[in-house]
Amino acid sequence: LTLTVEFSPAPVGEIATRSHIGAEIRLGPVVRFSLVSSSGLADEPLAIEVEGFDFELLPDIFQMRAMIRRDLGEDYTPERVYEWWVKHVGEHFSLETSKARRIIESIFGLRSFQLAVPSHVKVDTVWALVNAAPTSIASLEVVEERPDDFRIIAHTRAAAPPLAPTSAEEAERCAKIMRDTLVRDEKVGDVFAPSAFNFMRFLQGHNVGQPGASVARLTKLLTAAHTWGPGSDGWRKHDDTWLAVDAKNVFGRTERENGRILWRVLDKGRLPW
Repeated sequence: LTLTVEFSPAPVGEIATRSHIGAEIRLGPVVRFSLVSSSGLADEPLAIEVEGFDFELLPDIFQMRAMIRRDLGEDYTPERVYEWWVKHVGEHFSLETSKARRIIESIFGLRSFQLAVPSHVKVDTVWALVNAAPTSIASLEVVEERPDDFRIIAHTRAAAPPLAPTSAEEAERCAKIMRDTLVRDEKVGDVFAPSAFNFMRFLQGHNVGQPGASVARLTKLLTAAHTWGPGSDGWRKHDDTWLAVDAKNVFGRTERENGRILWRVLDKGRLPW
């Protein structure tokens, strides 16, 4: 059983800033999902081969990392990268134009984050964003972890053009950061960045003994938003994804769920590689 969809031109999916993920969805001209195996048994995974569905690096992260590596040289460490961020990021990347900066600000700007989170988490968060890498999905496995709790894991292939140029060292650094973060900061992450941690479990959870991503949460993340738009103040006025969130009542209960993706046609002239 195979599902094939063709695009011309292929769209790009921007992930809402408040999901805190330094990537965007890049579809190929042909997107294909092929069912490989399904025994029908509840405890055995559903295996699906994938073609043309990738997560691309944000262009400003590519530029940012190159600049930081040039400036720091052999001192390219989490602590020195964070120091560079604090001192220099505003000189080169404005909140009005840089998606990467808005992602960090949307986390660091939370008062609860400022009060409750250890200082090393800020260092680790910037380090993780700066070292993000493109990911090409090769296959998926879906399993029922518990009754009505479906989990999904991704198996990846080496990123290739037209994705951002990425060395094996950069890809492994990104993967290791995700693995270390899942183990070290699981409780903090599930409170302040649940979508991002679910995304990391999708890619690396099975490598550290954790369940894969929640299918329900990942589905919301990858669903097109029906409502979106900029915020009303500060740098949020420049972020068209800020209102791509669930509608809630005065008691904080969700009245209508919303997806987290804004689709657009790729402007190839914007890419720095």
